[in-house]
Amino acid sequence: MAGRTPVLILAPLLWILVGPPVTAAPAPQETVDTWLEERGLDRLRMHALRARVADRSLREDQRERFTEQLLAVYRKWLAEAPDPAFREELTELIGLILEEISVVQGDPIRLDLYTSEWRALITSGLNDLLLRRGEEVDDEVLLASMLELSDRIDELLRRTTTRSRRANQELREAQGAEVLRRTRSFDELEDTLRKLRSLSGWVHAYLGWFTDDVAHANVAQRMFASLLSSDGSPFAVPSDDEVSVQRRSEDWYAELIIGMAIAQAPEASFATVEAWLDLLAIESASESARRQVPFYRLALLLGGDDPDRFREAERLLGELGPAASSDCLRLACIEALVHAEDDP
Repeated sequence: MAGRTPVLILAPLLWILVGPPVTAAPAPQETVDTWLEERGLDRLRMHALRARVADRSLREDQRERFTEQLLAVYRKWLAEAPDPAFREELTELIGLILEEISVVQGDPIRLDLYTSEWRALITSGLNDLLLRRGEEVDDEVLLASMLELSDRIDELLRRTTTRSRRANQELREAQGAEVLRRTRSFDELEDTLRKLRSLSGWVHAYLGWFTDDVAHANVAQRMFASLLSSDGSPFAVPSDDEVSVQRRSEDWYAELIIGMAIAQAPEASFATVEAWLDLLAIESASESARRQVPFYRLALLLGGDDPDRFREAERLLGELGPAASSDCLRLACIEALVHAEDDP
């Protein structure tokens, strides 16, 4: 396969770079690791580190150090989202190492892994299903994958929430030099919680939208509300005037507003859904999020049961004019054809 080092060539390279198992100080291996890192040879470095971690003759402190380095390489590759075939290979390798390390040590890469899986579902599955691209998209398999992913995300969210509460209690009891260390630990957990709530919200929002399941929609609303509301409450859905105007300029925050609109769809009127999207109409709102609004506005409108939805869709497309994206036009045509078949 293009871009891959053949296995028969890779094996002797790894033997040269890794060398036979040793119990002495790891300085030569660390020199090789630094050499690979400086030259951006992350893929070869990943395989070399994997071989070192598997070396049972290493001392425990050496294995932990190599494991941390390997996890850092894995996280970098996941963030860069390489080709699907390599992503599948990477996921298998991550699964193997997660079996060998503690839950706490593995949870940060689980977050990266789940985020990568969600990104892949959105780009290659859910959008294709929504826009009826190709015949290979199996909606039942896709929804089952989403549900299974949501279970894993929520389990990770529960564990991280428990650790965050414990860290908060430890911070309150800390004194002297311990305050700084425990503050840093607590802040890191809170940042992880923000990412997990956002990820959980998006997965549950799409599940609620695609299955018309209010339970999933309500979970998504709570997740998004905990990030959007002024007091951080995870239970009260904020009203429009409680959503920060200033923070709407931030991409992640503005996209949460779109997520909230999706989460409202299964049980709220389109007027309520549209009110959330209208929060991004201000000029200071994130440009990236504003570009997404027309498509979601049209998709949520046509996916509802408003008897005037096609007339309203025609009006929206007219307002967009030449700025209407090809996805917007395709979606409108598909829904019109489906409606014509159901009600000729």
